[in-house]
Amino acid sequence: MTPTQPSTTWLTDVDDATCKEDTLHISWNTSYPFTWLRMKVKNTSQNLLSVDLTFTTSRNETFNCINKQVSIIDSTTVDYRCDMSDTITELRLTGPALASLCSLYISGGRNVALRQSAEQTSLHFEGNLSCNASLAVDGGIQCLLLDGSTSHTFDTDSNPSWSLTLDTPKVINRFVIYNRADCCRYRLKHFELTTFDINNNMLWTYLDPINEDTAIYTFTRIQNNAVSKIRITPTNREAYDTRIIISLCEVFIYGECAKGFWGLDCTQKCPEECLYSCQQDTGKCLSLLSQSDTPQWCS
Repeated sequence: MTPTQPSTTWLTDVDDATCKEDTLHISWNTSYPFTWLRMKVKNTSQNLLSVDLTFTTSRNETFNCINKQVSIIDSTTVDYRCDMSDTITELRLTGPALASLCSLYISGGRNVALRQSAEQTSLHFEGNLSCNASLAVDGGIQCLLLDGSTSHTFDTDSNPSWSLTLDTPKVINRFVIYNRADCCRYRLKHFELTTFDINNNMLWTYLDPINEDTAIYTFTRIQNNAVSKIRITPTNREAYDTRIIISLCEVFIYGECAKGFWGLDCTQKCPEECLYSCQQDTGKCLSLLSQSDTPQWCS
């Protein structure tokens, strides 16, 4: 993340006592999904709910927050959430509350693939080393087969694939896939990634369009359907290697809890008063905020 202001360390120093009077622009060097943000101000203020969010896409298209929702954490902290259909490269915040803004946290989802249940259709052994499916979601990105950080199917598997089952359904929006680094990166070219719901119905499929072998594959998919399973299937054959093998160093999948659930493991249900609209980490209800709304603070 690259803020456009000369110095924004006051926003990321994890010190809620440091504040600065500035309109804030934040830009990224690539497109990211936006899910929600948290603002912390120095003093209690009615203006905390009067902040405008404006987004810019990689196509230089600008739009305001759609269906702005807020969750009051305490008298100086508020969360904002917007309905999104695109990734963004820039965020602009405007409003009188910025005069006492001390900390800002922006979320685009978290890695929901880490240490989830992974399977593959066959298993390759390198000596005594078992190249099992779970190596692709252990958090390591050394990406060397002999280091035990890479999954690998058996050479004679005629229809190989790697799959991941999430412990609870998640709404996912971004994928980062690390290829094996020490050999044979071409095997992952034109991979096919398919997602499934909790009833194993196919939701959507992504086919890698890149013709060159790549060290890190990144793509986004903004959608609202909760995903329970992901399958990656290799499709590429080369003239000098006609075998189809899938070997993955690490698979990062970014997303959030499905609607109606919250918490780190997404097993806690939203309160009855907001069954399908509560904040991800606190469980507090989200309220739709229109321009005519007057903030109501609790003492």
